[in-house]
Amino acid sequence: MVIIESPKMITVSYSNLQIPVTVWFEERNRLRITVQPDKSIVAKAPLDHSMEEVQAKLEKRAPWMIRQLEYFDQYHPVLPDRQYISGETYYYLGRQYRLKVTAGSENAVKLIGKFFMLTTTQPENLERKQQILQDWYTSHARVFIQNRAMLFVDRLIGLSAKTPEIKYRRMNKRWGSCTPAGVITFNTELIKAPTHCIDYVVLHELCHLVHEGHSAKFYHLLDVLMPDWKKRKERLEKVILT
Repeated sequence: MVIIESPKMITVSYSNLQIPVTVWFEERNRLRITVQPDKSIVAKAPLDHSMEEVQAKLEKRAPWMIRQLEYFDQYHPVLPDRQYISGETYYYLGRQYRLKVTAGSENAVKLIGKFFMLTTTQPENLERKQQILQDWYTSHARVFIQNRAMLFVDRLIGLSAKTPEIKYRRMNKRWGSCTPAGVITFNTELIKAPTHCIDYVVLHELCHLVHEGHSAKFYHLLDVLMPDWKKRKERLEKVILT
């Protein structure tokens, strides 16, 4: 899709609620509304639609948007800010581990049994502990996700896919993305999800090497390569990024 305008913000009123929606105008035939797991809402509208038309269609879909927001609310409770102290729990590959912080002569994290053992020279420094743990997640994400991607790459290259360039970074709203040039970026936070969910995101982005948009052909390819991808996607939407 070619985007030729900057996004616009629309507020949809429903009952006593004000729902913010980010609207992109693209070369497409119909309006598409997506409620993200972080509860942000994005609408992609045809270029020939006016803001008034988009507003009217969004207002008609307001009840559906509210239902989606409530769906995510049940899986994303409001959590207290992390203090990176012993006893807090963190996820890795879909499993929960308890953090144990100790003072030491190095800054490192080891996964031992059911514990994240975090050693640091600054046990009272919250930002430093946060960075040490995040660095551990990032390094493991790079290796693990790369290995999972290699399970699918050869088959997709056989379908005339571009050879991908894979990058990694922490993202707030997306698990992954793929550019028309074949550059795939994975969210390093994905390492907190179960392996079968990681495989879904990896394959989803790799399928874009064959079909750029979310067309019927794209979903047919995804269905063929991963028939249960919808169940994996539903499970992924329940992952709490903490």
